[in-house]
Amino acid sequence: LLGANAFASFCVTMALVFFAILIATKLSKLWRALLMMAIACMVLGVLWAYSRTSYVTILLGAAVIVLFWRGRMKLAIPVILALLIVPSLMPNSFTERFNDTHVEGKNVDASTDMRYVYWGVAWKDFTRHRLTGIGLATFADANPYHMGTHNFFIRGLAEEGVAGYRL
Repeated sequence: LLGANAFASFCVTMALVFFAILIATKLSKLWRALLMMAIACMVLGVLWAYSRTSYVTILLGAAVIVLFWRGRMKLAIPVILALLIVPSLMPNSFTERFNDTHVEGKNVDASTDMRYVYWGVAWKDFTRHRLTGIGLATFADANPYHMGTHNFFIRGLAEEGVAGYRL
């Protein structure tokens, strides 16, 4: 029952954990092969989720792991080059997702535009129920669009109010 962004976040986290284990441990060839297959499955999950943030996060996360593992800062230039080259090697749907993103003026893409609508609904819910909120995990079902806020902070205020809000 995860949304695309939550699923992509899970895939990013698992891919980066598997990658760190792969490069930081001395495992048998079988376990290394299993970790590589698991990484491939998680990366495919990220690609298929079409989550722009997850695309960037997995690339930057892998770069950070490589750069900070055993002080390999000498790899900074190859890693930066890889970060510049890899996006151009991605499927067309990957690059279209970024190219279609506009956040200014009349060119706002539909996904971004609707987020402002969801945030407005959540803010109204919060202003009506400031202390207790509308109830934990109820926003997606309680609003007329049946969508989440795509923002944990605003959803937290709407669902939990000031009394339950936490960062």
